[in-house]
Amino acid sequence: KLQLVEGEVFVDRRNTEKAVSVATEGVTFTPDGTTFSVTAHKSAYTAYVYSGSVTASGEKVAEKVTAEAGKTISAVADANGNVTAKSDYFSVNALSDWQIGKLQNCGIDGEFYFTTDDINKVVANRAAEKEAAQKALLAAQ
Repeated sequence: KLQLVEGEVFVDRRNTEKAVSVATEGVTFTPDGTTFSVTAHKSAYTAYVYSGSVTASGEKVAEKVTAEAGKTISAVADANGNVTAKSDYFSVNALSDWQIGKLQNCGIDGEFYFTTDDINKVVANRAAEKEAAQKALLAAQ
């Protein structure tokens, strides 16, 4: 069990049978042959499922939630530590540069919710937006 207090962790479980889970203060994320990441900040936790599935559970989790590839699990703890978790779809555009970098390094295969081309389009669009913003800034001076 990996303990995550605050920050982000990326897990690629495709090529191992070893059990692993990511435990935060309020919820434990357990993967099933999965590539996923978990972000933890104060009493809010988010798991992004890239391939396979992940289940969120724990003593104070009102109801276990399982998310398949292409979904997130958002979990929020109240003042008493009770956790409400829900699952929803995410867009590749919603991924942080850190997440995209990890995905590019892990080797996206057919089990993923998206393709390498999808990731490359987001990277190219962000680079073009940054370049346009820099040109606009220089033109304004």
